[in-house]
Amino acid sequence: RRRGYDITPYLPAMYVPLKDVGYYTYGNEIGLPNFDFAGGTTDAGARMRWDFQRTLSELFVEQFIRGMADWAHARGVQSRVQGYGMLADPLAMLGYSDIPETEQLYGGGALNFLKLAGAAGTLYERPVVTSESLVWQGRAYMTTPLKWRVGLDRLYESGINQAIYHGYPYHHPAFPHPGYHPFASPYMAMMNFSSDMSSQDPLLAGAAPALNACAARAQYLLQRSRTSTRVGIFYQLFDYPNGNYIEEELVAGVLDEQDAQLPKAGGISGRVMQMIMPSGGDVTGDRKWIQDSAALAAHLVSRGHYPLYFNEDRLLQAHIEGHAVIMGEARFEALILFRETSLTVEAATKLAELAAAGIPVLFVDVRPDRNPGWHDHAARDQAVREAVGGIGGPLCHSSDDVAAELAAAGVQGE
Repeated sequence: RRRGYDITPYLPAMYVPLKDVGYYTYGNEIGLPNFDFAGGTTDAGARMRWDFQRTLSELFVEQFIRGMADWAHARGVQSRVQGYGMLADPLAMLGYSDIPETEQLYGGGALNFLKLAGAAGTLYERPVVTSESLVWQGRAYMTTPLKWRVGLDRLYESGINQAIYHGYPYHHPAFPHPGYHPFASPYMAMMNFSSDMSSQDPLLAGAAPALNACAARAQYLLQRSRTSTRVGIFYQLFDYPNGNYIEEELVAGVLDEQDAQLPKAGGISGRVMQMIMPSGGDVTGDRKWIQDSAALAAHLVSRGHYPLYFNEDRLLQAHIEGHAVIMGEARFEALILFRETSLTVEAATKLAELAAAGIPVLFVDVRPDRNPGWHDHAARDQAVREAVGGIGGPLCHSSDDVAAELAAAGVQGE
């Protein structure tokens, strides 16, 4: 009903071993299916698997995320969701919850990961965006007041306006100092990823009044203001792939070169850490796209812009006011497609419509020339090519090219 054909005869080609096992995909790219199509239709399986995953993503958002929100509303409460870590649209998972929530553990706490939640708050008009905060694998009892402040600042920069400390444990008198902390305990050696924000850590306890006063005032202001953004970057990955592969301050809890570095992957805890939170900048596939799009975003920030990711769900519901594309509370004056080789016909048509109305649509490295799905794919591929062909402008090949095109179009920084 959604994709235009019955998937049942092709189900064997939908199965990819370990694809839905989070602790495997956290550290590995998704592999090949057990069965696929031979002959001249070698992309048939890939197209069908995209259809299959897109359908699962839509159903999960509709039946679980939105269903849970409806259930909560009927009982006078709100839903809060950490919308990532599974193969579905993360912006939709976050945005259709009442309170989008992220964390500084997943993805190493990289800014472009945290900004997914901030973007969801802007795109879906959610006034409160929260984060499980000050939590990094293998860094328990290594949080200093400086890291506390930098960690909060990175959340606020990302559009997060409420930090939730991880954690504030109950200390049982049967356990000697520093007590039993369920996420960082000598009694459970592999559990070592949480700051002890209680009075048991005298360094943090002494800094708490000043830092909490700063956080309270910042969050008060942020929750009563709105994000200003003029540049959107299209995001159509299923999920945000986990791992420490973006180099920034405090990613994975390492502040700078003077800070204690990540331990080598030895022993049980080291092997577990490498499995669920792999480290290293040499990546491929979706992680490479994330890494390079983060570099583009960082470059644009250095030029005064504040780019946000947007998804197809918000794109298709967008409208124009003056010289801006309105997606929720976002007022984009330019849209960027970064190394996107495919678009749905609906997305390509909408982008052509916006471009015809005067909104700059910039393509980086490649122009999409195909529809990702299987049904009627030859005709739909052609429709994508025609829509994209109607969008003018040069092809950008670097972050400098993108910045120059934005300047030429009159898109100012924030």
